[in-house]
Amino acid sequence: MNHQCGRVKRIVRWGVESERLPADRWEALRAVRGLSAGRTVAPEPEPVTPVTEEHFRAALPHVRPAVGAILGLMMLTGMRPGEACRVRPCDIDTTGAVWVYRPPQHKTKYRGKARAVPIGERAKAILRRFTPADPTDFYFSPARTAAEQLAERTAKRRTPLYPSHARHNAKRRKQTPKRRPGRAYTTHGLAVAVTRACAKVAVPPWHPNQIRHTHATEVRRRFGLEAAQVVPGHERADVTQVYAEKNLALAAKVAAEIE
Repeated sequence: MNHQCGRVKRIVRWGVESERLPADRWEALRAVRGLSAGRTVAPEPEPVTPVTEEHFRAALPHVRPAVGAILGLMMLTGMRPGEACRVRPCDIDTTGAVWVYRPPQHKTKYRGKARAVPIGERAKAILRRFTPADPTDFYFSPARTAAEQLAERTAKRRTPLYPSHARHNAKRRKQTPKRRPGRAYTTHGLAVAVTRACAKVAVPPWHPNQIRHTHATEVRRRFGLEAAQVVPGHERADVTQVYAEKNLALAAKVAAEIE
């Protein structure tokens, strides 16, 4: 309900900005408060909790290597799912001992925030296994994964691939399929892969966003509250550049030491 009210407010605000509605409409709507938790019969969403290490490790063997690498990268760095899916070599500064990933698009860019994700040795090792030839390509590509799957099936054939079999397969293959493997994984595809993996091993389903909470929880336990705020990128929009550099230095220290 609060989300729906927010949408209505944004629509009316746009109407006032474009001079299609009187200004007093927006002022009146601003006075409308949202529903308070526990004060109404409206259902409350469950809070996002960290995924347990047991459930995380149980699902990993049942996803494709590229998907498992994305999940592992998120656990080591605290990246958001969208950031981990679309990481590219050209967006990473590799000049220092700790690499720094600056995603061109991120959740809070519209607020003027800068996003810098330090990458330690274990996270570097994951990326090196999937480094594309073109630095503007994505590390984790469904198209490359599909090609690897096809190569695996071909290698596991018990009978030779005779010319007649090749012609038969070519006829069955769609010339213009509606869906082709994309250049990068999507957050939806990542979530579906995790859900299917959890079903295979009969563990409670978890969402990739929970990995970020697990990472932050571990960082706070080992390095304190300030580090837990810095590493996930929870900075205010009005912080100074000096404080931002201080945050990056602390986050880089965490990335270098975390195991």
